[in-house]
Amino acid sequence: MGKNDDKYYSPNYLRSLKDADGNLPTFYIVDGNRTAGKSVAFKKILMDTYLKDPSGATQFIYLIRNKGDLAGIEHAFFDDISRIFYPDITLHPKYVLNKNAVELHMNSPKGDTCGYAVSLNMARKIKNFSGMFVRVKHIFFDEYQDEENNYLDNEIKKFASLITSVSRGDGEQVRRVCVYMASNAVSILNPYYSYFGIDKRIKRNTKFLRGKGWVYERTWNQSASDALSQSGVARALKSSGYFESATQNIYLNDNMALISRPEGQGKYMLSVKYNGKWFSVWRYPTIIYVAEGANMQYPQRICFNVNDVTDDRQMMIGSNNPLVIYLREYFNRGVMRFQSLFAKEMTLDLLNYL
Repeated sequence: MGKNDDKYYSPNYLRSLKDADGNLPTFYIVDGNRTAGKSVAFKKILMDTYLKDPSGATQFIYLIRNKGDLAGIEHAFFDDISRIFYPDITLHPKYVLNKNAVELHMNSPKGDTCGYAVSLNMARKIKNFSGMFVRVKHIFFDEYQDEENNYLDNEIKKFASLITSVSRGDGEQVRRVCVYMASNAVSILNPYYSYFGIDKRIKRNTKFLRGKGWVYERTWNQSASDALSQSGVARALKSSGYFESATQNIYLNDNMALISRPEGQGKYMLSVKYNGKWFSVWRYPTIIYVAEGANMQYPQRICFNVNDVTDDRQMMIGSNNPLVIYLREYFNRGVMRFQSLFAKEMTLDLLNYL
């Protein structure tokens, strides 16, 4: 498993890394197989950091995607780690900001505020009340990849707004707030991979990546894989396809070995212009195939960058266009193939959620 050889995942090595410029990162990103202990490890960091600072100046934010999930959030955050590490501590919720956020009070409703639970779709509200969070030093975004690919409209903008709001104040224009992000391996077509450029760099054997302001780990825990594979639920539901992702080092929606040419005869679908270069999309009986080059006589031409619009026969489309949604569905089913890495890179940009 690389740098983590214990039974459960440890983020210690990831947290020791510098970013691509040799600076301390803001974002620590990890994904991997299920039940490896990623969420527990980061939640323990939040609690331990607060408990070790008697001044109370190291609060945290437990970040979730949707406001509706705030109900009972103290149980979602704390129940699994309390039984193992903190049997004498209880957390009590107090709804604040018109029930748009939750204060987490330790041991009694009137106890110290150790942290907050905040939903990403309330980023604008958080911006208006950022002064509440001047003692926050850590943010944990659990399950940043959604297994159903149900992301918020403009999710990355809301994410950036929330992080920026929390990272100001307390006498500084910008404070360093560590952002931990953990999830199961779901899809390389997620908005965070697209934004950080991970989708273009990740390979089947990738373990660590560094970027500007971020570090990334792709982990795999053998013990968790064995335990889940041998469980009754995995054996009973083996044919669902879900447990291949949950137990192995592959993505739920992705087949990483996608560069190959399908057999048989394909039907030309459309031409795509990307950074001044033309590509073609073909439909085979069970596969969508993307190749370099295009038939300039074919009338269906699209682009998704204003700089690629050179004549009125090219239709500029966005990520919510029905054609893009159709192609994205093929990708998520693992039935797209590419002539080259360049064709794959173009398609990932076309299908992303930005």
